[in-house]
Amino acid sequence: MKLKICGGIILCISLFLIFSGSSIQFLESFHKDREETLALNQTVDKYYVKISKDMEEIHQEMTDMKQFFSLYYENIEENKKQYEMKLSKIENRKKEMESNINLVEKSCKKVVNKESKEKCKSLQENKKMANESYDNLSKTYEEFIENHAKWLEANKTVAMN
Repeated sequence: MKLKICGGIILCISLFLIFSGSSIQFLESFHKDREETLALNQTVDKYYVKISKDMEEIHQEMTDMKQFFSLYYENIEENKKQYEMKLSKIENRKKEMESNINLVEKSCKKVVNKESKEKCKSLQENKKMANESYDNLSKTYEEFIENHAKWLEANKTVAMN
């Protein structure tokens, strides 16, 4: 009889130890998962703010390029270097922004927070729009320069001595 009581007590103690060990492991896993989730959300938030700021600056620089297209062909040579540098700066900023977006995309694949998912979706849409805008700007610039070259060829004059 004493053996059955001791066996029952040992069984209860062993079950208690198993459940408490499992609970501790579950809580540790939960805590670790929560920390990783928060880190992912913070990464998305940090890059979202930086990329949004970069997008605004690139948009402003692209808007400033519109002044170039309002120049007369006679005035292009005076301003060409300045606008080539501006276009190069826009391209470099775009590449930097794209590398930041690629970094945050890794976090976006793992994120579970609805707000962070919305930010990731917004970043993808903005990236697409920025690429389209840059491509249009670049194409327009190249066409404008081509037309300027044709205009120069058609309107060159020979200097008389």
